[in-house]
Amino acid sequence: MATADGGSLRILLVDQSGALERRLEDALAADGFDSETVESGCDCLRRIRSGDIDGIISEYSLPALDGIQLLTSVRVSHPVLPFILLPDTDSASVAGDAIAAGVSGYAPKHADPDVVISRLRRSLQQARNKSDDESQHRYRHMIEMSPAPINLFDATGESIWCNEAVVELLDLDGPEALIGEQIFDFIHPDDRSQARAELDAVIENKESVGPTRMKLQTADGEVRYVQVSTAVGEFRGSDIGQAIIVDVTEREERDQQLQVLERWLRHNIRNEVSAIYGLADNIKRGNVADVKAAADRIRDHATRLSTQADRERQVIELLSNPPDPVPTDLTALVEQRVAECRTAYPNADIQMTMADPITVTAIPTVGEAITELIQNAIKHNDTDSPTVHVTVTENNQGRGVVRVTDNGPSIPKQDCDDLLIDHDASPVNHGTGLGLIFVSWVVRLSDGTITIEEADPRGSTVSLEF
Repeated sequence: MATADGGSLRILLVDQSGALERRLEDALAADGFDSETVESGCDCLRRIRSGDIDGIISEYSLPALDGIQLLTSVRVSHPVLPFILLPDTDSASVAGDAIAAGVSGYAPKHADPDVVISRLRRSLQQARNKSDDESQHRYRHMIEMSPAPINLFDATGESIWCNEAVVELLDLDGPEALIGEQIFDFIHPDDRSQARAELDAVIENKESVGPTRMKLQTADGEVRYVQVSTAVGEFRGSDIGQAIIVDVTEREERDQQLQVLERWLRHNIRNEVSAIYGLADNIKRGNVADVKAAADRIRDHATRLSTQADRERQVIELLSNPPDPVPTDLTALVEQRVAECRTAYPNADIQMTMADPITVTAIPTVGEAITELIQNAIKHNDTDSPTVHVTVTENNQGRGVVRVTDNGPSIPKQDCDDLLIDHDASPVNHGTGLGLIFVSWVVRLSDGTITIEEADPRGSTVSLEF
């Protein structure tokens, strides 16, 4: 048989053992077919995404996904693609499951090649004669191309299909990494019982549920905050769940950080105002011998209060109206900021190691973040000669990296913890690292990462990767 343009039809053999390839490859070629072989159901799902496979011949016993699970997933996106299943044994239950899942042809694994090819030819002809219902085609295309993550799963919670948006959300290598897996494995332990209850409601009671807020866990352990709406559907005569997911991680992170900042600033305002009030009261009562020194302390408290308020205003503005990243000459920008800091802090030894010009994508306030790191390294340094070493390099992934290393005390663990979204700054646990919070959000909104390590023999190294 040939394609419309006269080329040979391409048949995909799904064959872990190599037995199908040995028995069918020559027979397929003699009958005018091209063939290729993959060793697993996951490889098959990955391969058919290219759209140039005209039929599948698969054994039943496969790693990760068995033949029925593979067939079920294929049928969601390729309802008429010929699929011949060759089970190891003559099992009535496997045959029944295959028919229910929409198998095109069925034969024992060791059937004569002519029998297998005959059933393949018949299935190819039937596929040509079938009219793909236009409404179903539009529906499949819509969910495949939808920017919203959509996952289909059976009554047990086993995933049978997902679109590319789910792959991106869960940081998977491809849809095949989810097919056949339990959806509960990707739900945060805190929310699994609720997810199971909602699945029961959808399948058993045929009720739509949601949107429900819950947490997911990506393949690398990252937590994503989502809202999930689930409805009952039907596939090949069986009830399935259809979940539409909205990723609200950025919104959740901003809301949590704003709550932390609100408590943080309220606590620090009380502290600074209490100190100012106490000093002023002592001056009024005549209990201060050096009024000028007390007045200077009042001014210092007020200055810190004003600085904290300005920095929080910057953070709130970033979170409320995040700017778009733009191409940035990272090398030139760091050189400029280092030069400015050298002028502002002539007693500090600010060293600089630059790479060739590196262009990254970052939000416009990235320069202020770099200045903040250099200034913090100097201001919080407890040595007689503060030393700061700033380097700009390109890593193996082609990303620009800025490292700021100092010889002062290490950055307190509390300040590092405050960078974590799930960290809760309680009334007795307020750090003073608003500058570090600002830097962290500049980097995050630039789609970068920040890491903090202790330097040797002392000090800290803050690395920003863009």
